[in-house]
Amino acid sequence: MLGHRGQESNPQNILDVELEGIWYSDYPWILFEVDSPAHVLATSFALEEWSKKYFQKLKETHQSHYEQMGFFSGKLKVNGKYYELDNLDAFRDHSFGHKRDWTIMHRYIYHMFYLKDGTKISVGVISQPCTSSNLMVGYVAHPNKKVDMIDDCDLKLYQHGENGTLPTELCFTVTANHKTYELQVKYLLESIHYKGRAREAKMHERFHKCIVNGVSGRGISEWHYNNKQ
Repeated sequence: MLGHRGQESNPQNILDVELEGIWYSDYPWILFEVDSPAHVLATSFALEEWSKKYFQKLKETHQSHYEQMGFFSGKLKVNGKYYELDNLDAFRDHSFGHKRDWTIMHRYIYHMFYLKDGTKISVGVISQPCTSSNLMVGYVAHPNKKVDMIDDCDLKLYQHGENGTLPTELCFTVTANHKTYELQVKYLLESIHYKGRAREAKMHERFHKCIVNGVSGRGISEWHYNNKQ
């Protein structure tokens, strides 16, 4: 992502990169299958047509996913030039389960927000039609390390980039612990990569700047598209 604008999407642009550092955290970790509000999961499953086959598919495709906000410090070397990375906002996440099948995932939109007042927000909207065509996950991590799980989000996947053309700006709201957050996003640099042995998943990774309830910040987003065709 370093260099002149546009180079991040140029596959011919090769950089010699070395990264050494440490990730650390005093934030609690979030396990979505345990910490997500029960009514959020119930609402998602209630939208689907129930059958024995449906519940068997839920069991077969279940994925555990955890996240944790934290910080990163270290040294970055790019084409011989060094950069000091000191106490950068960061997070870690991991998904695991019986099997990982990208072909059953239709789309998702994921955002991470890091605000100047120390608030950090993670929110994702996911469509996996065989189990949940509209699943919302996320949380707000406050500067005092208290975490509120998001219990509502008005971002609708079909309204934004369903045809593969991503918007340059986006506005939506979420609620957590009876507080509404108005999220304004302007996307900046973009890079595309693929996952799966047959490149079944296409990922658009974008840096963004944002304003949340009047507080500015920056973050990253990941827009996933099914690429099995």
